[in-house]
Amino acid sequence: DAMSVADSIPESHLADNSTRKLLQLRHLDLTAFSSVSDIEAILKVIEAPGLRCLKVSIHSAVRSRGRWVSIIEFLMRSGSAQRLLEFEASGTPIHTEDIRGCLCMMDNLRVLKLGGLNLTEVDTLLRFLTVPRRPAGRSHGHGQDKERQRRRRESSSRRSDVTSLWEPAHLCPKLESLDLTDS
Repeated sequence: DAMSVADSIPESHLADNSTRKLLQLRHLDLTAFSSVSDIEAILKVIEAPGLRCLKVSIHSAVRSRGRWVSIIEFLMRSGSAQRLLEFEASGTPIHTEDIRGCLCMMDNLRVLKLGGLNLTEVDTLLRFLTVPRRPAGRSHGHGQDKERQRRRRESSSRRSDVTSLWEPAHLCPKLESLDLTDS
C-alpha cells in the first residue's frame, strides 16, 4: 500500500486551513507516482511568494473531483505567478481554460512544458501563445497601442476571476521554450 507525501502531513495540520509560507523557496517540484497521492492537499497548505519554477507531474490515474484548480489557487494565494520563469504540468486533470488562466498571470514565463493534452487543447493553447499577424499594408497605429494597454489594465483589474483573465492575445510574451506532449 503506497503512502503519499500528503499522507505524511498530520491531519490536524491540513484541517486547520492555515498556510505555511516558504519565503525563500524558488523551485517546487511535486510528483505523484501513486493514485492515492494528493498533490492538491500540498498545494492547499503552502505559499511560495518567491517561486520561480513550478513543476507538477502525475504519473498515475488521479481521481478528479471536477475542475482541478489547485495550481491556480496556489499561484494566486502565493502571488508568485508574475515572477514565475518556468511552469510544467503533466498528467494533471487541469482544464484548458484553467491553463490559460495560469498563463495569463505569467508575463515573465520563459519555459512552458505541458503534457497530457489532446490535439484540440494544443491547438487552442498555440493560438493564445502566438502573436497575431497583422494584415499586409496596415500600419501599427499609435491608437491601437493605447487600446491594447487599456485592455491589459482592465484585464489586470479582473484577476480575481480566473476564467476572465485571458483574452485572445499574446500570452507569455517572454516565452523561449515550449514543450507540448499529447495524451
